[in-house]
Amino acid sequence: MLKLNRLLKAATATVFGGVALQKAMGEMTSWCQGLQTPKLRTVLRGMRVMRSRERLWIGAAVIALLIGLLQHPQNLISVANAASVAHIGVNLAGADFGEGSLPGTYNADYKYPTHAEVDYFVGKGMTTFRLPFRWERLQHQQFGNLDADELARIDDFVSYATSKGATVVLDPHNYARYYGGVIGQGVPVSAFGDFWSKLANVYKSNSRVIFGLINEPNNMPTELWRDDANTAIQAIRNTGATNLILVPGNAWTGAHSWNQSWYGTPNATVMLGIKDPGNNYAFDVHQYLDSDFSGKSDQCVSKTIGSQKLVDFTAWLRQNGKRGFLGEFAGGRNDTCYSALDDMLSYIDNNADVWLGWTYWAAGPLWGDYIFTLEPVGGADRPQLVPLLKHIGSKPSPSPTATPSSSPTPTPSSSPTATPSSSPSPTPSPTPSPGTSLQAEAIIQSDWETGFCVNFRVTNKANTSTQNWQLKFQLPQARINNSWNLSLTQQGSEYVVTPIEWARVIQPNQTQDSLGFCADKLGSNYKPTQVSATTL
Repeated sequence: MLKLNRLLKAATATVFGGVALQKAMGEMTSWCQGLQTPKLRTVLRGMRVMRSRERLWIGAAVIALLIGLLQHPQNLISVANAASVAHIGVNLAGADFGEGSLPGTYNADYKYPTHAEVDYFVGKGMTTFRLPFRWERLQHQQFGNLDADELARIDDFVSYATSKGATVVLDPHNYARYYGGVIGQGVPVSAFGDFWSKLANVYKSNSRVIFGLINEPNNMPTELWRDDANTAIQAIRNTGATNLILVPGNAWTGAHSWNQSWYGTPNATVMLGIKDPGNNYAFDVHQYLDSDFSGKSDQCVSKTIGSQKLVDFTAWLRQNGKRGFLGEFAGGRNDTCYSALDDMLSYIDNNADVWLGWTYWAAGPLWGDYIFTLEPVGGADRPQLVPLLKHIGSKPSPSPTATPSSSPTPTPSSSPTATPSSSPSPTPSPTPSPGTSLQAEAIIQSDWETGFCVNFRVTNKANTSTQNWQLKFQLPQARINNSWNLSLTQQGSEYVVTPIEWARVIQPNQTQDSLGFCADKLGSNYKPTQVSATTL
């Protein structure tokens, strides 16, 4: 059965802004939860016997929802995708490096992520990039002009990523400080407002840009940080900007500590005082999975630690009509962490009425072999990507052109187990048959004990572009549990792939490699075979 409560909550949040109406629909969605049963006969019986009051209440809410959708038809797509969160992506770090050298020297102390990194992660279906950078590099002096060279670097990244249909979260990675001084103590809060006024003026016309106020405030009164945040929010809105704003809490904005008081008055109390004249904000929290939740260890406490540490914060969001965003989280290269990542994101998917999305920490050009990095090595995926792929939906729609650039060629990666297995090889495809100009192959990207992930590569060998195509393959002993950028139909062990609209056009001698799936193994003969593609 469709999870009706999540559909209705996400739909109303999309159409009406969500806060007041979600509260009013609480009774209805609670009732809907009772309908979640695999037996349709039981559901229909429950509907026949429910009281007239319940029928009237649900009928009225559905009518209100339909009216809203008719008034805002552009939101029908969001309702159709209501089972997943809107923002799915990764932190692309590098511009925040070298904090001991401020402002520092570009390409020596720090570096911005590349277009190739954008292509790679967009090709995986990610929709959102959090871009950490340093306030001191963009504005060398309080109340000064924004540095033209640094702004150009930021703008190059933002322009390229958003042209691919992605969203960018601007993240001054400063811990509520400027050259070491705390905002509102050693640094005038008006300087923080001035910074955000100038930056908001640059990006207020780009709806794909999100303003993350600052990274991880800490070691300061929570009330002071609230006042700092409200000053910046007001400065942003004074420019006329309507962009989404992400507001962190005190104490490194930990989800697990949102209700705790060891750092002063709890975030759960003070952050209710956030005031946004535009009423378009969400709370940015971070949650690492090691024993002290610091992200310094690659060992996760348990396979369910992620969901456990989000429960209280999620309840707070729902109780107060607020929205949340998981700006940082990560896990090491081991089975417990793979399961914990999957568990955490499943929890967010199941509470998509109050969660806007997530960005994994991290990738970027300077990480090397960092324990959490998603940066590919020679095109090979990092194993932590596998549990994330289970929660990634369609690729973002590029703008202004509907034809995305090719992402780096995926190659087999090590399997997500504590002991790496041998690297699998691509499943060879047959020579293009007469009448078709397309060559197709299935590449095993990740392979572990109980499952695997595949990317398709379809190359146009003709001298003219193909406007539409179809792919077929056999999958004898596997069950697909997730796919991206395609739709599937099945007849026995044969599958037919129809690409998403933007992936249908393949230029001459170009390759489309942004489609794929993950599957559970049902036997030793699990790899896709007889892979072929034809033009339509």
